[in-house]
Amino acid sequence: MKEARKTCVITGAASGIGAALAEVLKDEYDIIGIDRDFANAKKVMDKLGARANVRFIIAELSSKAGQERIVDELEHEKVDLFVHSAGINVVTAFDASDIQTQMAVLDVNLHAPVSLTKTLLAHFVLKRGSSIIFISSLSHFVGYPGASVYGASKDGLTSFARSLSLALKPEGIHVMTVFPGPTHTPHAQQHSLDNSKEHLRVPPEVLAQKIKKALGQRRHRYVPGLKNKMFAVAGKLFPKLTEHIMKRTVFDKLQN
Repeated sequence: MKEARKTCVITGAASGIGAALAEVLKDEYDIIGIDRDFANAKKVMDKLGARANVRFIIAELSSKAGQERIVDELEHEKVDLFVHSAGINVVTAFDASDIQTQMAVLDVNLHAPVSLTKTLLAHFVLKRGSSIIFISSLSHFVGYPGASVYGASKDGLTSFARSLSLALKPEGIHVMTVFPGPTHTPHAQQHSLDNSKEHLRVPPEVLAQKIKKALGQRRHRYVPGLKNKMFAVAGKLFPKLTEHIMKRTVFDKLQN
């Protein structure tokens, strides 16, 4: 008897890490992408080709109407893997920033994953034995001066995922938090103050393969790559050193 296909939902699937995960997982899962960017979503579907079973829900993740649309679309699905990959950033001195723009970072990066996860669990969309992946950030370990609200959103997401993992264990639902370092994505290029070394950033396709492997190992926390692991450890053991590096790399350049 032919085995039923599994279903994977990925937020922010129209570009960056989300699109790379759709590419890597398409042979194993039917992909449902969630994004607000119709044009890029179409490009992803064209790239994955007719042989891949992929569709998109075009919605504003952080709005009430957008979340209602997502839930309506997913209500009759039985999801095996849900990836919270969507994220936005603002890199600027906080005291000079627009507070509404900063609050939008919290809405997309933290409030939306929390609210959407709660609703999906309430509607029993996530199957027993399924997995939820939260894409956090290496900034959780080392800070992010110049993007303090982004850092706060990822810290909050990490704490939520950690507690949720314990809470959902009796339900047979696995939770994994991923802490990527610098990745070669349009998002990183847009928000970096220096793209002269962007060729050193990890290609999202490579990161996606690593995440897939960690998922197969049922990891709960995953820092991909030796360099990132070393930086994360340094952030724990030598916080003043990593804070100095991040300040010099990001915040000082904002002052120039």
